Amino acid sequence: MPKVNHNRIRQKYSAKPTEREKHFHRWCIDNFPCACGCGCPSEIAHHVLSTMPEKRWRRDHEIVVPLTAEHHFDLHLGNARKIEAEWGVPERAVELRKQAYECYVL
Repeated sequence: MPKVNHNRIRQKYSAKPTEREKHFHRWCIDNFPCACGCGCPSEIAHHVLSTMPEKRWRRDHEIVVPLTAEHHFDLHLGNARKIEAEWGVPERAVELRKQAYECYVL
């Protein structure tokens, strides 16, 4: 099957995180509890897919929040945007990104 050329000037999204972004994901998981507010230790870095002015791509590896595996699963089974809004996920993701830059993690 031939490769489709969408005539994009730049990539649609960053498919693979860089080493710096992987380090940021681990930093979020190791240093912050689940973003839903339950207080449990986090296990997964959830990529916020909501539209935000700070985002570079649809799946921006710098716009993430830490979640437990159970809450991450619940978020994707339900209405993700509604649940993200209820938990304040987009705002938390922007705060974490800012804090990571201040701490030289990103």
